[in-house]
Amino acid sequence: MICYALILLCIAEYLQKRFIGSMVIFWFLLLEGFQVIPLAFLTFGFFSGTTIDAALLCFLALFVLRGSHWINQLRIARAVKIAIVAFLVMLLLNTLYGYLNGYALIDIFRGARLYLFLGSFLMFVEMPLTDTLKIVKFLVILTFFQSILFLLQVVTGTSLMQGPEALVLEDDNYIRFYNLPKLLDFALLISLFWFPFNLSKKLRYLFIVVFILTMIAPLHRGYLVAWFLSLILSSLYFNNYFEKVKYVTVMAILGAVVLSIGLVRNRIYEAMLQFSILADVFSGNVIYESNTFIYRINHLMERIDLVNLRALGWLFGIGLVDDHAPQAANLPLNYGLPDPITGQIIKVYTPDLVWSMLILTMGYIGALLYLNIFVNILYRYAKLPADVGLKKVLFTLIFLAILTSFTGVFLLQPYFFLPCLILLVIISKEHNHELLSK
Repeated sequence: MICYALILLCIAEYLQKRFIGSMVIFWFLLLEGFQVIPLAFLTFGFFSGTTIDAALLCFLALFVLRGSHWINQLRIARAVKIAIVAFLVMLLLNTLYGYLNGYALIDIFRGARLYLFLGSFLMFVEMPLTDTLKIVKFLVILTFFQSILFLLQVVTGTSLMQGPEALVLEDDNYIRFYNLPKLLDFALLISLFWFPFNLSKKLRYLFIVVFILTMIAPLHRGYLVAWFLSLILSSLYFNNYFEKVKYVTVMAILGAVVLSIGLVRNRIYEAMLQFSILADVFSGNVIYESNTFIYRINHLMERIDLVNLRALGWLFGIGLVDDHAPQAANLPLNYGLPDPITGQIIKVYTPDLVWSMLILTMGYIGALLYLNIFVNILYRYAKLPADVGLKKVLFTLIFLAILTSFTGVFLLQPYFFLPCLILLVIISKEHNHELLSK
């Protein structure tokens, strides 16, 4: 019942133009009780077991009431608008395809819900710039306190936040917690490049240090490498020659410092060993062990083979569906993590790579249209007369999402694309430039 009350309160606050209160509730639901409040408590009596559905209902209800106004007031690059609309049209066609193939509407909704959040940035179009900036600041401060909780987990060995279970590295007697703050990447980049706070440099550096320690603590090798490469790419793109040399040198020194930590060095070394046996993918050897790069490649290839066997697979994949659907249970797939309740292989969702899930449910065309949104953002906003620090946040976040697409599903998550699109709204409010219409 709590979710229903929060949905009504979020909608009422927005319609009364109390935008900050409304958006705090929206993010509370989207971030699953800020990853602190138990979901069982929040979702008791709710139609689903996740507050993310409640956040989506807030947006959809407000879209019905205010959507035409948002669209008329939207001022972002025309090419980005077209890219978003093209993907949403494809999503609608895929919904029809699934329905005609006998998928239940609730299963189609579950398969489409992440993508439906693409339009939720429109809620910020109506908000004054000052309110939007206050929400950004609130999310950064929230992530700072979440990061402190996360680091306390590492020190105490006790889980203090909601999220995936921890993994113990037996050889090193180290607990890897996976319940990272969902907006960690966004908050760290804000602190590095933009930081719209009237705070001292010391406090800014404190934010950066806490966020970096939180980023390193899970010892996710692909994630660490992607961060390193993303910062280098951003530096090479935005800085002059002297600054490029300076930033690359600083990054190399930081990389050497991080690699001097034995646990991190061991994780990177294990990753290098996996690349050395990539030939197994092409030799037909079966590798079901999870959490390896070889496993991820096999996971993807198996789903590509399945899509290729379908008459319209290249266009729709298998359609929008999730693992609760009876059609998913009959898919001839062997790679996937075991469901903690049933023990059966999870065939549609995967936490390990974007492309398996995206191609399986949206086909090749849908996957390309989705990627096209962020390619257009990179291209269209590169030379706009916006704050360079703000653009660095935007570009590095997109680089990071693309680079981690083979080690996680960050690219498909609302806590990636929603901050990106909110930054476009901020740019449009600060620099309503004629290039936005091109």
